[in-house]
Amino acid sequence: MINEVYQFQYSRPVRKGEKDPDNEFSNMWIERTTYTTAYKLPGILRWFDVRSVSTEEISPLENAMETMQLTNEKISNMVQRHLNDSNLPINPLSMLLNGIVDPAVMGGFTNYEKAFFTEKYQGDHPEDQEKLDKLKDLIAWQIPYLADGVRIHGEKVSEALRPFHDRLEACFKQLREKVEKQYGVKTLQTVLARATYS
Repeated sequence: MINEVYQFQYSRPVRKGEKDPDNEFSNMWIERTTYTTAYKLPGILRWFDVRSVSTEEISPLENAMETMQLTNEKISNMVQRHLNDSNLPINPLSMLLNGIVDPAVMGGFTNYEKAFFTEKYQGDHPEDQEKLDKLKDLIAWQIPYLADGVRIHGEKVSEALRPFHDRLEACFKQLREKVEKQYGVKTLQTVLARATYS
C-alpha cells in the first residue's frame, strides 16, 4: 500500500480516423487524464478537492512503445521474483510467457509491425522515425528477458507440464530467430551496462 498519494491517472482508448479492420492498433489513441488533489490520500476527510486536471493524448505509436516497455518490465520483474524465491508457483510465469511467445495466443508486437513498420506509415509520418527505432529496440530487448523466463520455467516445470514447456521453447526459438534477424541481438550484460551508464 502506498500512502501520501495526490495524483491519479485515468486512461481511455479513443479511435481517430478510419477503422482498420485488420489492425486495431493503427488508430488507437489514448486519452490520459491526470487529477491532482489538494491534499494527499489517505486522509480523514470523506472527499478531497481536485486542484488540477490535465489531459494529454498519446499517439498509437507512443502507446505501443509504452506497452512494450511495461511488458519488458513485467517479464523482468517476474524473472527476478523467481530468482529470489524458488518456491513461487510457476503458473503466473507460464501464462505470461505463453501469452507473449505463442503465435496462437499472441497478437503483441506483430500487430505493431503491421501498423507502424510499413512504407506507408513511414512515408506518412517521417517525424516518427526516432520513435519507430525506439519501438524496434524495445522489441529486441524483450528477447533476453524472455530467454531467462523460459530457462527458469524449464528448471521449475513439473513432468506433467513438460509438453507445455516444450511447446513454449519451440515457439520462443522461432520468435527469437525472427526478432534477432530483424531487430538485432541484445544481451542482459549489455542491459546492465546500459542501465548503469545511461
